[in-house]
Amino acid sequence: MTGSKTKSATKAIAGMMLLCASGAAFAQAFPSKPIHIVVPNAAGSIPDVSARVIADKLTQSLGQTIVVDNRPGASGAIAMDAVKKAAPDGHTLLVVDNGALTVTPNVMRKLSYSPEKDLVPISRLGNTPLVLVVGANSRFRSLGELISYARANPGKVSYASPGVGTIHHLGAAMVESGSGTQMLHVPFKDLWQRVAGMTNGDVDWTLTSLNSLTGFLKSGKVRVLAAAGRTRNADIPDIPTIAEASGIAYELNVWIALMGPRGVPDEVVGRLNKEVNQILELKDVKDRYAAAGLEPAGTTTRQLADMIRSDTARFAEVVKRTGVSAD
Repeated sequence: MTGSKTKSATKAIAGMMLLCASGAAFAQAFPSKPIHIVVPNAAGSIPDVSARVIADKLTQSLGQTIVVDNRPGASGAIAMDAVKKAAPDGHTLLVVDNGALTVTPNVMRKLSYSPEKDLVPISRLGNTPLVLVVGANSRFRSLGELISYARANPGKVSYASPGVGTIHHLGAAMVESGSGTQMLHVPFKDLWQRVAGMTNGDVDWTLTSLNSLTGFLKSGKVRVLAAAGRTRNADIPDIPTIAEASGIAYELNVWIALMGPRGVPDEVVGRLNKEVNQILELKDVKDRYAAAGLEPAGTTTRQLADMIRSDTARFAEVVKRTGVSAD
């Protein structure tokens, strides 16, 4: 190797070592000010509860104040834009569900953000299992009965969702297309309206989280026909999964993730991932999660990135097959 080439190689190695050293030093100094966790949902929502549980513990482990900043509206775009435009230093983070990350980009063509290009995955935080429910006075005693009737009576069975293009809408559309039926979609603003619609006979069924149904189940207003996950729900072990009850290859969960703006140093991402996964193992965190209907479920950053890509591709196929659009 010539002298000039040796000098060039030495400079390159020295530069890489300096870069690594500066990254490590930045990670050690992090956080240097309060951290803001932006949530695109209202206070009391599942992502909000998850964010506040994690924030309490991160405040202790990182020694800095963690502020939860709820910015609902515009299908999550307000919160996403705020995080996208934030300095990529780890002091602005995002707690968001997979609907905003993997469904919305498929049903809305004109988005101001791209989860893949504008955000960096840190860790999944948890899952909230969904169930398929009908009104207590529904004619359908099983999912099999519902599907059989829908096949024989196209357009006569209806399902409710929180809105066009939501994960609940696509999840219901997956049942519809998978069973080879034609059903009517009826969007409602909130769960109370959906339950009232089922009770009054205006709509037949809906998908929602089991925890959100606690009061309605106790008062006898609804019945659970099937669980939407890959396996049966431990809280209702006698209720079959949608796959078991219908023969459809089906699995749907709402999961919550911690993200940051693209460009956050790897060392900071790694530290946050480590802290969060340790927090999710704490008993009091598991108890607080359980009270909210959440299951702690941490991941590596790579695992979360793979989940986002996989779910985005899966919902793209659902949208292509069903024609669902929120534009």
